[in-house]
Formats: sequence, C-alpha cells, structure tokens
Amino acid sequence: MNINRRSAALAFCGAAILSLPNAAFAAQPVQKYLCDIRTYGQGGWVPEETLLTFLDDGKTVEVLDPFIWHVEREAVVTSYKALKNGKKRFSWDMTLPAQSGVKYQATYRIDFTEADLSGRIKANISGIRNGRMGGLLKCRKEPE
Repeated sequence: MNINRRSAALAFCGAAILSLPNAAFAAQPVQKYLCDIRTYGQGGWVPEETLLTFLDDGKTVEVLDPFIWHVEREAVVTSYKALKNGKKRFSWDMTLPAQSGVKYQATYRIDFTEADLSGRIKANISGIRNGRMGGLLKCRKEPE
C-alpha cells in the first residue's frame, strides 16, 4: 500500500479523528472501542488499530482506521448482525491504492466480542495471490 503505516497510525490516533462529530448521523454513539490489531498474513493490508463506534440504533457501527481515513477521510458506517455466539459481525468494501499505483478492491470483515473486548478482522484483497490476511483485535472502551 502507498501509506506510511506509522504516520497513518499517528494521524489516526490524533484528537481530531477521535472526536469526529456524530451529528451527521441520526443515531448517537453508545460505546466506542479502540482496538489494537496483531496482524497476520502478508502485504500490510490490515491496519494495526481501529476505532469501533456502536450507535444507539442497535444495528449500526462506525469503523475508522488509518486506511479508511487515508481513502475516505471519514468513518465507514455499516450495519452489523448479532451472531448466536454473542459476537457482532460487520463488513465493508473499499478501494485501496498499492505502491505500484494499481487500485485493489478490499473486503474487510470483523467479528467482535463485546464481553471480552476481543475480535478478529479478515481482509480479502481481489487480484492478489494469497490475498487473505487478517488480525486479532484486543480492544478497550473509550470515553464518550
């Protein structure tokens, strides 16, 4: 990817990003989680951290990480579904630039367990051999 991972992570953690307004959305935040990600796989397509904001409508989550910020400049809003094992599952698609200038379609999915503040992220990058990679999330609650 054509992103300096450390610079993107530092920018992501900045107060301006963590305090993005939610007023544009009808639902208000219920709980925010800042998650560190222990990545696996090759290619650097999985961020090292992400911010998850579950909204009070009971079906929507905002996802923000350095990659999303670099491409979209705002959080991705997606719906989630509750699984039988107590996890919440949600996914989103994005187009990400590689260092070569080629753009790749990326699909991300997170399974998040609120009870122990953990989860798993999976990434599937179209057009890349062995384009499946992911990471393990360890999260902490953020003040609202």
